[in-house]
Amino acid sequence: MPSNTSASPQTTSASAAPVSVTPWKACTDEDLKGLECADVSVPLDYANPQGEKITLAISRRAHKGSDFKGVVLTNPGGPGGLGRTVPNSAANLPNNVGDSFDWIGVDIRGVGGSKPQVSCIPDYFATPQPVFRPGDDAATQKWIERVNAYAQACKTSDGFKVLQHMTTLDNAKDLDSIRRALGVDKVHFWGTSYGTYLGQVFMTQYPQHVDRVVLDSVADPNKGWYQSNLDQNVAVTKSFRVFLEWVAKNPNMFHLGTDADAIERKTFAKIDELAAKPPAGAGSSELIASLIKAAYGVGYWPMNGQLLDVVLNKNDLQGLDEGKDPNPSDNSYAAYLGVECSESTWPDIQTMIADARRLEPENQLMTWSNTWLNGPCATWPVPAKSLTAVDGATFDKPFLMIGETLDGATPFSDALAVRDRFASARLVEGKNGSTHSSAFSASPCVLDTIAAYLTTGDVPARAAGSVADKECPAVAPLPTS
Repeated sequence: MPSNTSASPQTTSASAAPVSVTPWKACTDEDLKGLECADVSVPLDYANPQGEKITLAISRRAHKGSDFKGVVLTNPGGPGGLGRTVPNSAANLPNNVGDSFDWIGVDIRGVGGSKPQVSCIPDYFATPQPVFRPGDDAATQKWIERVNAYAQACKTSDGFKVLQHMTTLDNAKDLDSIRRALGVDKVHFWGTSYGTYLGQVFMTQYPQHVDRVVLDSVADPNKGWYQSNLDQNVAVTKSFRVFLEWVAKNPNMFHLGTDADAIERKTFAKIDELAAKPPAGAGSSELIASLIKAAYGVGYWPMNGQLLDVVLNKNDLQGLDEGKDPNPSDNSYAAYLGVECSESTWPDIQTMIADARRLEPENQLMTWSNTWLNGPCATWPVPAKSLTAVDGATFDKPFLMIGETLDGATPFSDALAVRDRFASARLVEGKNGSTHSSAFSASPCVLDTIAAYLTTGDVPARAAGSVADKECPAVAPLPTS
């Protein structure tokens, strides 16, 4: 991200914006079963708080019993992830700690149940996707035309008015509007991946209204989105290698032998074969999109190991997932671009292609996929703003950060950089793990640390140097037999 602009903490800026909340009712969506839902009305443009309003869809897992410890606002990352499902994950915390809080899930502006929705080309991710790695100049030009067309479609879409107001600062102001609509002076915050940057902005802008904070899989807001994506290509390579080594340790289950190097060569040879002669349906791009999931964590490993088995040994492509990971829906994708393209300077598409060609030989899995995923940013129709500053001196309350050593989506070096910025931060490391967004599925060591912090405010002692403050076992892969 480019150098952050200076930004003073907000005291009453969002409070000038009128907000309202509808009564809580039982959610009707199947994936929100057991939660309550409501809508919050907020300004489209906080610079014009009396102007047009939009609606944010929120959910609640209400506290149980008399030991109420406050409201937890949450964000699942993306940006653009569906947030209303998050509160159900509070049940994973040990000793029923989650029952002492009201957990609030939020579909950020333009996403999911929030209105109006953003969407640019509804079938953009229909199978088959074009081959990610362009084999010649003609293929490269087709991709350039494709990503430019997406950006143009966003400009003419019904949701363009929302896409013009989708920065992280807008989302932070929405969080404070939700806080006020709920009638509480202070909230806790739990953010994952992109949500950790949103959390840092929220903490910086409204320190007097934020209490306990858990940031899971931490993003460094000082790098810029473009550099973050380049770094992600490299980190995913390392985490995917961990997956291949696990596959090699389970030859009886996946029938691919015991040599991780050989499995890797065979995998990318198959990707090249499918790219050279694309099948009528799912092909090389869908295989890449599916395998990227393995680099996001151990929960995907059995499924992806079995996928390699049937693809490499049987040439069976039926198991390939449709769509593009990690943003398979156009709604989430448009919102992802709406945030990242409009609050960080992006190079032109030729520079992005040149960087892809430089990185791809050593980082084959994600480089071209990530390049085209972010390609619309090169001609994004909303002028880029500078990122909102994150000031570690503004928020002095102890808070927790969670991350695994080989996280591919948010490299662990990002967590260390943020820890260095906040003297009050405490970093818990899942040692040698490669799972992204690991906190709710973490080892008892991590979960107990989180539970103690949420219950009492206790955090591990601050270690000397730029290191984690506590090491724990990583998220363990599922048994293979």
